[in-house]
Amino acid sequence: MVTISRSGGFEGSNERLALVGSGRADVRYRFQHFSLPDRFQIIYGGQIVFDSGFTGGGRSGTVPVRVFDGTSVSIRVITDNAGTA
Repeated sequence: MVTISRSGGFEGSNERLALVGSGRADVRYRFQHFSLPDRFQIIYGGQIVFDSGFTGGGRSGTVPVRVFDGTSVSIRVITDNAGTA
């Protein structure tokens, strides 16, 4: 299991994680945007497989994916508010 933890900033973040092995895997996520809306996306195979939309507060869940050696998943946090911490 890989954990990514980032704290704020108007620039947002984009992390790419390599997947190894083959078969089905679960991408588990948890985020806390507090009161300022941010957008959380999981991208797999060039497709957005989860999109929170711009929202405040927190959320967690699981997104199933098929894993093949050499594939990756991207985690993107987007903000449109200069006040984001």
